[in-house]
Amino acid sequence: MSEEKELRIKQDYLQIRAPSSTIDQIRITTYLGTYANSVVLMITQPMGGTGLMWSETVAGYEFGRFSPWERMLVWNDGKFYTLSANNPSHFWISDAFGLGLLSEQNIAEIWHHFQK
Repeated sequence: MSEEKELRIKQDYLQIRAPSSTIDQIRITTYLGTYANSVVLMITQPMGGTGLMWSETVAGYEFGRFSPWERMLVWNDGKFYTLSANNPSHFWISDAFGLGLLSEQNIAEIWHHFQK
């Protein structure tokens, strides 16, 4: 992923989720690939608390992690999506897979990258 795209993603994230944070506090911890115009990544920001467990199953592939405030998101043209409708959030648009931004083959590839 280019530095320009990474900066744009962080700026978009700040506007939507973390307006009181700085760009240096937002970390893209894992880049899981670009599929058509959708960038799949793990992103985190510093927050209080002990962390959370998130999980979702998409096209038969299970994703999940116990992590301090790290989330898997899909970024597409300034908007953030969850992988599926199984993990709704009031910050992100639900269901990149169901909306056709990601195919079943894309989900399989993302899952293989996620397992590494």
